[in-house]
Amino acid sequence: MVKKLITQVFEKAKEELLDENLYINEEINFNAYSFIVWSNSVLHKNSMSSKVAFYNKNKSLMGDFRYKYDFPSKDTLRMRSFSFRNGEIRFDEPSRRNRKVIRGVMPIYHENDVEGYLVIKVNYGLAKTIFKRAPRFLSDLKSTYKSPVNLRELKIFAFEDKKLKNVFGDIYPGLTVQKEILSLDFSKDKSIWRNLEFGGSSYNTYILKYGEANEDKILVLALLKKGLTRNIFDFFKIFFVHTFFIFVIVLLMLLINIKQGRSYKYSFKTQLLISFLVISIIPLIFLAVYFRDLQDEKNTSAIFYKLKKRAVSVENFINAKLEVSEKSLKEISDMASTDLGIEFNVYEEDHLVYTSYPEYFQTGLFPDKLNPVAFKKLVLEGYNEFVNIEKVDDMEYNSFYYYGNIGGTYYILKVNDILNTYLIPMSGTEIDIFLFGSYSFAAILIVIFSTIIANQISQPIRKLTEATKSVAGGDLDLELYQYSRGEVKELVDGFNTMIKDLRQSRQELAEVERETAWKEMARQVAHEIKNPLTPMKLAVQQLVIARKDKSPKFEDIFNKVTKTFDQQIDTLRNIADEFSNFARMPEPNREKIDIVKIANDAANLYVDDRAEVNVVTELDKCFITGDEDQLKRTMINMVRNSIQASSTQIKIEVLQNDKSCIKISDNGNGIPDNIRKKIFDANFTTKVEGMGLGLNMAKRFINKIGGEIKIEKSDNSGTIFIIKFPKVN
Repeated sequence: MVKKLITQVFEKAKEELLDENLYINEEINFNAYSFIVWSNSVLHKNSMSSKVAFYNKNKSLMGDFRYKYDFPSKDTLRMRSFSFRNGEIRFDEPSRRNRKVIRGVMPIYHENDVEGYLVIKVNYGLAKTIFKRAPRFLSDLKSTYKSPVNLRELKIFAFEDKKLKNVFGDIYPGLTVQKEILSLDFSKDKSIWRNLEFGGSSYNTYILKYGEANEDKILVLALLKKGLTRNIFDFFKIFFVHTFFIFVIVLLMLLINIKQGRSYKYSFKTQLLISFLVISIIPLIFLAVYFRDLQDEKNTSAIFYKLKKRAVSVENFINAKLEVSEKSLKEISDMASTDLGIEFNVYEEDHLVYTSYPEYFQTGLFPDKLNPVAFKKLVLEGYNEFVNIEKVDDMEYNSFYYYGNIGGTYYILKVNDILNTYLIPMSGTEIDIFLFGSYSFAAILIVIFSTIIANQISQPIRKLTEATKSVAGGDLDLELYQYSRGEVKELVDGFNTMIKDLRQSRQELAEVERETAWKEMARQVAHEIKNPLTPMKLAVQQLVIARKDKSPKFEDIFNKVTKTFDQQIDTLRNIADEFSNFARMPEPNREKIDIVKIANDAANLYVDDRAEVNVVTELDKCFITGDEDQLKRTMINMVRNSIQASSTQIKIEVLQNDKSCIKISDNGNGIPDNIRKKIFDANFTTKVEGMGLGLNMAKRFINKIGGEIKIEKSDNSGTIFIIKFPKVN
């Protein structure tokens, strides 16, 4: 498998990077070229412990690059009895000392002559690969992003011969944990999963026993369990991604409608909700930004302190060794880097005199001159210490520059955090996770509570608005119920009082109008009756006088009087017919109407806390011939009757089979059997203030348009009325 990977690297380098003039160009930097080959290969992608090197035809080293590779460098290439044919690639067999190292060698030709060699070494030994820390800027960021595990939170421990040999990470397992790991039984399986406690935190731990049969090696990989903040972050990350796409879709639909000239009017509830969200979330955002900036300042101070501490430690170590040793500055600096575990640079003025990581300067990743900003601050402006944000490729890092006295000479020490690791209370990523998780949770709570509060505030107003529509539709029998206190309750009580007064005023006005109408009618009737009575009286008097006088014209007078009586009696009959027509109800207006629309209008006009009115139908439209206003009044009256029968659920169904029909059902008290036959009679009512006209008028109206109304069912579980209409041709 490893040989195949090395072969892929050779083939890719041969196709894309190597050419015949490689060794002819005297200015080429083979260290940099080695890095280019490595960074464009699967070695980089898989973060493999590896080395890429170029040798000339005399097998002398021209340049190399190493990644997590700690074997000593050799200036000459030893290939024993290697012989190459047709440019083939040759591999070393692993030596006994380095059984996990494979070396591949590929010759580089110029005009059919070998000009040099490209050599790749890969160390696939488990411990060697894992415990050699590599700089962040050399990690394959794409593979890190795609990984479901945050590799920076991974802790690794290696045991050999019952002893802890290596630790990778920022925690150290205690003796109790070590004993627990070493006491595990690997007889059945070479790997075990455990939940272990390190430093007061719980970790998911994978424990592997590896090596040869006679080796006692154990590798432990521990990953911190996700806490509440991390889980909240993961949840809201997905939640807000979905919310973002929904918001974009809604916004696009809104823009399309605006472009088409449509306008939207926001309800009072929506306006309240938007106001609450604005005044709540905007301060929350500012608070999050402030907290983030405050934590950045603390982190900057912590970074400054930790990097300075490392620079001072290097200065003290070198000075202490110079006093007791005759070694050179470079040798003592190497000792400081190895013993202290600190990577650093030493500058004299702006020239690099020492670095603990020369391979990165040789490849050209870092310049060998002092940063101009640091030179200005320290040399020209006289600063003693300075932190600067620098870049390698697109990755930012912090560099601490410090004027140090080493052996009586002032040098500039540089320590950065791209090669040196340290712990800070909360990293930028951790702060973002915490802020995103906790503040997103707070934002969701704000949205929920704002919605509830906006609904509580707007609900009475909305009910009053709908109740006003019902009143405008002619329903003065409704009554609103409001259990809150304060001004809203006073407003609802005032509305109920107004409706009650309107109902009483309507009844009084109706009585006054009826009384006035009857008085006026009585005067007119009396006046009209007097007109025929006067000639009739005069004719009778004339007939009486003629009878007393025994007038010879009596027969003529009698005939004349009887004729007058006959005419005046016809006049009285006409007056009686006119009076009868005046008292008769007007004929319904016959037109094509949609009973689905009328049912929805009637339900929408009705508002009452005590009952829920629903329209149920599978029809978009259903037409009959009738009077829209009278049918709507009939349905409102029947819904009101259901409410007064203690109903809480009222259903209006619109059906169409052989005939169109409306079915009104409720869950009220029902109609007693002894009065069920009388409910459609005129002037029959069981209500204290009822007039007994509602159902009677409804039946008369429905009968006049050729329909029928009847009770389908009535018992303790409720009542069902069904109204049938003739089919429209």
